[in-house]
Amino acid sequence: MKNRLTPETFFIEFATFLEEILISAGNLVILGDFNFHVDNPNNPLASKFLNLLESFNLSQLVSASTHQSGHTLDLVITRSGDSLVSSIDVFNPAISDHEAIFVNLTVDKPEPVNKCIRYRCLKKIDFSKFCDDLGKSPICTAKMANVNDLSSLYNRELESILDDHAPIKSKTIVKHIGCDWYTDELGDQNAKKGSLNVSTKPQASPLIRNKFWIFVMNCTSHTLRHPSQQVSKSVWL
Repeated sequence: MKNRLTPETFFIEFATFLEEILISAGNLVILGDFNFHVDNPNNPLASKFLNLLESFNLSQLVSASTHQSGHTLDLVITRSGDSLVSSIDVFNPAISDHEAIFVNLTVDKPEPVNKCIRYRCLKKIDFSKFCDDLGKSPICTAKMANVNDLSSLYNRELESILDDHAPIKSKTIVKHIGCDWYTDELGDQNAKKGSLNVSTKPQASPLIRNKFWIFVMNCTSHTLRHPSQQVSKSVWL
């Protein structure tokens, strides 16, 4: 093998990996290029790999060819009986010898929460009038020896002036609970993707289509670069 690891070493290490993650509660999805021809029932390594999955009560869900050689190498693995994966689409983005695999997961989106917030419209303050009122206040004329009394006066008068120029207002906002893996950078990339959606249409040139899929794969790579930080522990990738 290219990385000098034998299949036997992989099976031992992969079994250890499964033992560690399967004790965790929650959803489980394992994705990747395993380089076993699981479409060929007569392939001894593929059969051993599938038997290993079965022994851990796991199922491999990709049935189509994922490589230009015609074999199924790129796999999606979940717990047997789980309905986490609703559909799998395999197609050629024309930028690799492997097919692209899109997996739809039936993961519930957190419900939005209504939150009441209080705020002041500080940007609407007339700075000149504010300064005039501040200059006329006892803050600028009071002579106190006690620091605590002076501090109380400062807070009381400043709050009163602020209430005149920018009274406290309240409103209810809808707060959407985010997902651990959906970072600000991914949000920006998702917005950019909208302008490239035309690239997936049949009439788009191969160059434009390639640009789109390179963009999508870069986003995917960013998501999985640090899974321990960006992916919730309830979903293992």
